[in-house]
Amino acid sequence: MREGIGHDGQVLFPLMPYPRFASLSDEDALDIIAYLRTLAPIKNDPGRTKIDFPVSMFIRTAPKPVETSAPPEPTDPIARGLWILNNASCAECHDTVDDKHQPIEGKHLAGGQHFTFSKGTVYAPNLTSDKATGIGAYTDEELMRVFNEGIAKDGRPLWVMPWSALKGQTEEDKRAMIAALRTIPPLANHVPPAQMR
Repeated sequence: MREGIGHDGQVLFPLMPYPRFASLSDEDALDIIAYLRTLAPIKNDPGRTKIDFPVSMFIRTAPKPVETSAPPEPTDPIARGLWILNNASCAECHDTVDDKHQPIEGKHLAGGQHFTFSKGTVYAPNLTSDKATGIGAYTDEELMRVFNEGIAKDGRPLWVMPWSALKGQTEEDKRAMIAALRTIPPLANHVPPAQMR
């Protein structure tokens, strides 16, 4: 089980998913830094991070210096959508993983990870184009509703989906994400519904 939900229902990653941001241009990275510097300071000591062995050893070898700047962000809709899906770290929740939380080969974005928080347990949906268990039966407008309102095709709320962050994207970028998701091959993977208290 992966514990990782904040008090506001947002997913908290155990490690900063910085490798995904390597595709950001210097300009985009500097824009993020500029935004962060506009936030009002809040005094809060979150405590010292403690990472258990053997992960504590692995992460010492992970960070690597950036050797070249990333290319400009893509303009082709599908390439741009894939770029956004990567930078939004969608796979962190939606990839199917094994019991060591490692992505299972051939199960990219097929869902199934579960997240437990005070209101219950939520399962990350299958984002592949499978019509029975994924988003293949969703219309583009139904996917836009997911991004804008956090509401699934059947009308239920998507509790952990960070739609509040996605709704601020341009419509063009949301449409690019939808076009990119349509290219993900269908994988049949039934994901249980959320179990809310």
